[in-house]
Amino acid sequence: MELDWQEPGWQRAMAGIPDGAQIPVERFFALLGTVDEAYAAARALESRGIGLDVSRLPLCTRGAAAQRLALEAELAKKNRLPEGLDSGDPLRLYWQELQEMPRLDEAGAKACLERGEDPNRLTEGLLWLVAQEAGAFAGQGVLLLDLMQEGAMGLMRAMEFPAEQVVESARWHVRQAMARAVALQYLASGEADRLVASVRAYQQADRRLLNRLGRNPSPEELAQELSKPVSEVLEIGKMLRDAATAAQPEKPEAQEEGIEDSAYFQLRTQVEALLSRLEPADQQLLKLRFGLDGRPAVTQAEAAQRLGLSLAELERREAEAMALLRESGGLDG
Repeated sequence: MELDWQEPGWQRAMAGIPDGAQIPVERFFALLGTVDEAYAAARALESRGIGLDVSRLPLCTRGAAAQRLALEAELAKKNRLPEGLDSGDPLRLYWQELQEMPRLDEAGAKACLERGEDPNRLTEGLLWLVAQEAGAFAGQGVLLLDLMQEGAMGLMRAMEFPAEQVVESARWHVRQAMARAVALQYLASGEADRLVASVRAYQQADRRLLNRLGRNPSPEELAQELSKPVSEVLEIGKMLRDAATAAQPEKPEAQEEGIEDSAYFQLRTQVEALLSRLEPADQQLLKLRFGLDGRPAVTQAEAAQRLGLSLAELERREAEAMALLRESGGLDG
């Protein structure tokens, strides 16, 4: 009997992500099947030069370390690390130790490699990167002392096989080691599950209201639908917009079609099939309004201005187009 072996779901899902890309950590969370897969998945991304962006994660406000995390985040915001800490604070002492070590710049690092010096000399000369990058992750669920130690280990791994651009490669590995630690902590604490659930609920509510109203819902309408404060709805919406427009490395034109994952391709195909039921002018209107051509969505006022329509005329045509799609079975609601 021959067994049909399949890769874990996250491997299949991530196969379409181009090497060297940067993905929002929210997408990483959503692709995982279980928390147990997280470390292997994160290391697999790192091996392909794919970065995790944790910058949009909310600051941690729970747990035994919440007070310390809040202090570190506040000091980082005021650019007062490490001097804002007590003189005997372990983080301050470690930070100062790194700052006092001899520094290597790009030229010095390459010279060190050319002379065949001890790899430890190269690593020590670049530890200043750990102190320089740590503040960006303050308050995100992992204490800075632990994060800096993770960053130092990431640097050591990077120096096993130094890249051509030594310093920038080292910086990337330091940041990714810290980002991975933040992501794993969010998963372990259950914060990731809550975040993904909130994002999915937001997206579902947005679709329901869009079908019901024939237009983009306001934050107040979404808040009412979700029974959440408007401030929380605005935060989730910003997170989704930022994630959608996160910078991706440029790829040659010939590679563009090959880097789309199958789920996105299928969704885009379905959208094109729906829009084909409309007149070309109405197709253009909906693509512009809802960002269906890959560009950011715009408000009704912006769309009206670009299309040379009055706001009332645009609202009428948009509502009629959405109604036609619902009547033809293309939209639920």
